[in-house]
Amino acid sequence: MDSKTTIETLLRLLDDPNQQAASLIMAELLEREEELNDYLSGLQESDDAVIRRRVHQLESVMLLRRRRRIFAEKLQLDQISLLDGLIEVHLQWYDNDSPESVHADWNKLLNEARKTPPENIEKMAYFMRKTGFSAPPPNDLQADYYCIGTVFDESLGADIMLCAIAQMIAAGWGLELQIIQVMENFALIDNDKRVLTPKDGWRVHAPIQNEIYNVWDRTMVLKFAMSMLFLCAVSTDSFRYVNTIGAALSKVYGRDNVDFLPFPYNQLPGSKTR
Repeated sequence: MDSKTTIETLLRLLDDPNQQAASLIMAELLEREEELNDYLSGLQESDDAVIRRRVHQLESVMLLRRRRRIFAEKLQLDQISLLDGLIEVHLQWYDNDSPESVHADWNKLLNEARKTPPENIEKMAYFMRKTGFSAPPPNDLQADYYCIGTVFDESLGADIMLCAIAQMIAAGWGLELQIIQVMENFALIDNDKRVLTPKDGWRVHAPIQNEIYNVWDRTMVLKFAMSMLFLCAVSTDSFRYVNTIGAALSKVYGRDNVDFLPFPYNQLPGSKTR
């Protein structure tokens, strides 16, 4: 049976009332993702509500897969900005959000920064305190702390996320700050080696020596944020997010699937995760 006939046959079975059978049919259809687009458009407004719903589910899965592939490719080639990368990380968890809405929150923050331009590390510290950005209590692990849109909304986030936000704001005023790791904490350092730490209320510390800290680039920050989201998914035993974030993280590290995960977190038998 050729691919065209197979797809048409599977689509005719898409209204199967048995959800388990329907899941297997959808998995088989997704194996033919590259050819599937041409068939789904004609079913989007089907008179059958079950078919409409499953077609929309298929399209959502395909959209997420495309996002993962594009994000992974850009990250591997170092062709994505820190902001756009963090937005992509956010969308892996909050897949109903739009990049435009998160960008809108970012622009609001930049407008606030224009009122008190962060031209040096002291002014940067003042701005972050003024806007209420703070780190959560120790050992409190939540996905929201690594989703930049939620951090914008709630002004609460992991110290690495707060450092990333402050670094990006500072760059708009020509202030060069690097993200560093000192022991288990993340902080910012300026060209004079002075250190700004979110966890102690954005206090500016005296200069430190090079051997005390490690500098993190944007690729390291993005991979870390993705890894922490994956850890959050595992800790909450969320099938959906373990699979979704695991697949995205696999792409970032150049793997084709999540076969390394134990059942049932990897995939349906006989199917591929893309």
